[in-house]
Amino acid sequence: MPETRNWAAMLEEQAANRGDHPFLYLIDQDQYISYNEMDKNANRIGNYLLANGGGPGKGIATLMENSSQFLDIFFGIQKNWHVHQSGQHRTPGRGAHLHY
Repeated sequence: MPETRNWAAMLEEQAANRGDHPFLYLIDQDQYISYNEMDKNANRIGNYLLANGGGPGKGIATLMENSSQFLDIFFGIQKNWHVHQSGQHRTPGRGAHLHY
């Protein structure tokens, strides 16, 4: 039977193999986010969720503007095998909101 993996597991593998290589280029900031940085951000979000009642199979919904922070949240949610539903909206302001 094949090993069960999610997106966060693949990110961790790439961070181990490609660490400082670019994962994402932020055009508006003219900078790259490395695989290591993305994995670190995802771990921070994942740990926050676990410390606040999250866990495998728990549902989480996100509603946020278009932002590179979506990937931090997406991979952080995947770290703990949460069930994720996302939506995007275009409103003034910055930041991300987590709902679970």
